[in-house]
Amino acid sequence: MSEKMDDLLRWRKEFPILESKTYLVSNSLGAMPRAVFHKMREFAEAWASKGVKAWADEWWEMPVKTGDVLAPLIGAKPGEISMHTNISSIQALVLSCFEGHDPKRTKVISESLHFPSVLYVTERWAKNNHAELVLVESDDGVTIDLQRMLDAIDERTLLVSISHALFKSAFLQDISAITEKAHRVGAAIVVDAYQSVGIVPVDVGALDVDFLTGGVLKWLCGG
Repeated sequence: MSEKMDDLLRWRKEFPILESKTYLVSNSLGAMPRAVFHKMREFAEAWASKGVKAWADEWWEMPVKTGDVLAPLIGAKPGEISMHTNISSIQALVLSCFEGHDPKRTKVISESLHFPSVLYVTERWAKNNHAELVLVESDDGVTIDLQRMLDAIDERTLLVSISHALFKSAFLQDISAITEKAHRVGAAIVVDAYQSVGIVPVDVGALDVDFLTGGVLKWLCGG
């Protein structure tokens, strides 16, 4: 057994469920780390002992501190990550930046295999803001053709909203190529990296995306 594999195996004991099960659904909910027991107790003790004062003493800063812990995983700098409730809420926040948009830019580009709740938010926003949601279709239900995606992005495009790893198939899209085309025609891009951060390398600086969204409850074992 390689030294690298030995190093990975020592982490198994940090996940209680692995003592009795083979856990294969981290794409839905990551296995809980043992340290969560301690952290939840800390949170409960702060609530029990400080009450409302816990907000000022530690809770207000918790989202910022959590973001700074995650920053190195995606090549971000301290203070560049904003923590929110879920991806749908973040998508709505991102879309709110484009209200009152240039009337010549009426297209929002996405893919048919994007996560449904994101599409619900985007479709509603487009309807309310005189924009057209254009979905790039999949021929096989697994992949999105890169050239078809690039061809859909033109000078009328306001925003490109796509997944990095498709949730149904784990297919990785060429974010660099798509971002380059979006920026070349003056469009912004928001990438949902929920299914990729923690399992494949992601560097927001190298990708040059305008917005990157994700979550911790899957591959990052955040619960």
